[in-house]
Amino acid sequence: MFLLPLHVTSVTADRLGPARQHLLQRAAEARASADEALLRDGMTAVLVITCHRIELISWGDADGADWLQRWLLAIGAPCDAVALATVSADLAVRHVISLIAGSLSPIRGEIDVQVQVRRAWQRARDVGTTSAAFDDVMSRALAAARRLRLATRGSAPPRSLGGEVVNRLTARGSWAQDSVLVVGTGDAAMSVLQALHRAPRPAQVAIIGRTPERVGVLAEQFACASHGWASLHDAVRSSTAVVFAVSTPAPVLHASGLLPTGVAGVALPLWIDLGVPATVDVVGADDRVEYIGMADFADREPAPVATGRDDARALQQELARFAADLQRRNQSAAISELQELAQTIAVQEAARAAASLSSGQERHEQDLVALGHRIVQRLLHPIVQTLTHGTVPVAVSQSLAPAREPIPERVEL
Repeated sequence: MFLLPLHVTSVTADRLGPARQHLLQRAAEARASADEALLRDGMTAVLVITCHRIELISWGDADGADWLQRWLLAIGAPCDAVALATVSADLAVRHVISLIAGSLSPIRGEIDVQVQVRRAWQRARDVGTTSAAFDDVMSRALAAARRLRLATRGSAPPRSLGGEVVNRLTARGSWAQDSVLVVGTGDAAMSVLQALHRAPRPAQVAIIGRTPERVGVLAEQFACASHGWASLHDAVRSSTAVVFAVSTPAPVLHASGLLPTGVAGVALPLWIDLGVPATVDVVGADDRVEYIGMADFADREPAPVATGRDDARALQQELARFAADLQRRNQSAAISELQELAQTIAVQEAARAAASLSSGQERHEQDLVALGHRIVQRLLHPIVQTLTHGTVPVAVSQSLAPAREPIPERVEL
């Protein structure tokens, strides 16, 4: 379809396996060093890190897989080649559009990843690791992903991790009486707080995190209570629903120290752990809490066959549109240059013909120039149409038919 120096190297939680999923969290913590390394190494790239995947979207001849392996090794998160997957050119474009549209996410069609990719791209632009051509491709991919999501989901509200969490919370019969605690201040916590803000409010919403400044900003933004990190255990024990929206290399919270005191008249306390790997070690919790892990939110059933065909068709249409847009962009400069050259030749040839005229024939010189311009435009028309649209819309003989404006049949010398 088209060839671009676009490459995507991916590391996903599934490819890493449970024993090595902590590498994702370590990569997230070292995010700032990646920007510096990309700039230092002259890479044109965007690095996207979520709780489920690392995506290096790169441009040019540099080996993205080699760079990613070296960076992960430097931050103490070595990753062998088996865990890496790389695609290029057409397949890279398909991957980026599918990634942004949420088609590769555990929650199919979720919109959070679009926000994460856009933020990563903006950060790369601020640092200086993009180029005009790369930015153009990213912009087109984002637009294509939005259209793809609309084509596949129609008027249905966009899915999000926060929305899925709130659906689990509101399904409880005690929702109106619940005291909901959100632990964390990152992307996952933001998604949950946004969804809670849009939903009918429970009795209380509070946030707690390790960065007091960020906790204060979110508490004010979403009009909720806040707690200091030192009071984590007490806040968890006194809440009827807790969303652990933090990621750590290994469980740092243990159920034995967090078991709730219980609130009379409400359902069994609910803990939702969004960490990859899990933030909470639930050994010992037994039946004293209801526990939902991140894996429980994944779409376990494959999409219906008809839906899958429709999704594939919509993606193929977006890829074709993407290719056509790029073709027009790449050809526009060549077309402009061709037109300028042709006009220059027409003027030069008209001037040469006029030079053979006797003095006082200025009007004839103007006629020659106009004649040259019209001939050039009519000759270039089928070429330009072919380059722009890929086909000649009218036969060349038709395009050369007499123009509406009469052309002098002869020029008197």
